[in-house]
Amino acid sequence: MNDNRLFVRDLIGVITAIAAVTTLALCLIPRDGEPFVDDSADAQVTVERGAQLYEAKGCIACHTVDGTPRVGPTFLHDYGTTIALADGTTVAMDDAYIRASILHPQAQARPGYPPAMPTYGKQISERDIADVSAFIASLR
Repeated sequence: MNDNRLFVRDLIGVITAIAAVTTLALCLIPRDGEPFVDDSADAQVTVERGAQLYEAKGCIACHTVDGTPRVGPTFLHDYGTTIALADGTTVAMDDAYIRASILHPQAQARPGYPPAMPTYGKQISERDIADVSAFIASLR
């Protein structure tokens, strides 16, 4: 091969590599302000992301993870138990309850706590709710 052909072959290889890297990078760009999250992430990553959301979404201002109450109840050891509600009924403290409490906090309020929690409806994704729930479940 002459020098021009070698140059063209090498140039095509470089351009192909750049195109592959660019395509990969474009696939990893966050959409709608959401950070890239691998859907095949293991449970530990989900719990860690839930802990980060607990802080980022402001849950930490009213709910503790060490057993002490604040404006809202603590999350320590609650998951998987039956909890009393302000209306006298009881409910399982599980993923469904956490989701409902995030989306409609006053619907199943706990006794002794003011109705201070805002509705997070459009401010949190289903994935975020699942991760926060996994974090709370890890505090059993």
